[in-house]
Amino acid sequence: MTVWIVLAAGAAGSIGLLLHAAGRGVSPVLVLVMIAWVVAPFVAMAVARRWLNHALIVLITLGAVTIYAIDAVRRLNAKAAFVYVVVPLIVWVAIAASLLAGRMRKARARTQ
Repeated sequence: MTVWIVLAAGAAGSIGLLLHAAGRGVSPVLVLVMIAWVVAPFVAMAVARRWLNHALIVLITLGAVTIYAIDAVRRLNAKAAFVYVVVPLIVWVAIAASLLAGRMRKARARTQ
């Protein structure tokens, strides 16, 4: 249950910080695409929570939202979208690495 709350809060916080970073005058279609990109890793973690370590989910969520919050206070890059493009990509890599490591550990346990 706690993982659901963390993921929901992380997704909501990420959307809020993205909207703050987008400001006014940005295409609504672009904002919707960016929201989908930023929220997708949270959805993936919710779907894969059975196979992911819950501590890892919390750590990834807190890390992503912290980076977004730091960017909201002090721009980390001149391009406003940079953080919102790169962080989800890094989260996807972390999810894939964790799932792969779990699968390899499980396969190794079967052979022993």
